[in-house]
Parts: sequence; structure tokens; C-alpha cells
Amino acid sequence: MPHLLDSIVTDPDIDLLPDFDPHDSDPKYVCCLKSIAVDCLSTVGKVDCTADEVKTMSHIMDEVIVKSDAGECKAYPYVHGLETCKK
Repeated sequence: MPHLLDSIVTDPDIDLLPDFDPHDSDPKYVCCLKSIAVDCLSTVGKVDCTADEVKTMSHIMDEVIVKSDAGECKAYPYVHGLETCKK
């Protein structure tokens, strides 16, 4: 799942933000994008999934956040509800 977030934040065809820059490798920016991607994936699950699937997805997303926050995003941990990322 962490690789999924990596592919989302580096794909030029995915518009997470109006000023999305998939080539910006600044860790603060990349970790911010990952926070937005987690929130986006979680929101989609709540619309299209059963209650049990949402529970499973929430557990998986919690694990993704923990792994990301312990790894490359340790200095810039997950923040819920971000709408934009400063470059």
C-alpha cells in the first residue's frame, strides 16, 4: 500500500491539487501529498464499500499512515483534512 501512495503522488496524470507537481521531490511536499491521497482513498471507500469493507480499509489506511510516518515522512507526519500543499 505505501507503494500505491508513491505512485499516486508521482503520477503526472493524477490531479490531487490545482498546482500539483509530480516532479517536486521535497519531502515536506511529498508527505503532504500522501496525506491528501490517504484522505482521498478513505473517502472513496466510504461511498462505494460496505460497512465491513470500510472497517477493513480504515485499518489498512491506519497501517499505511503508521508506516509512512515512521519512514520517509517521519519529519512531516500525516495530517488529516489538508486541501493543499505548499511548494
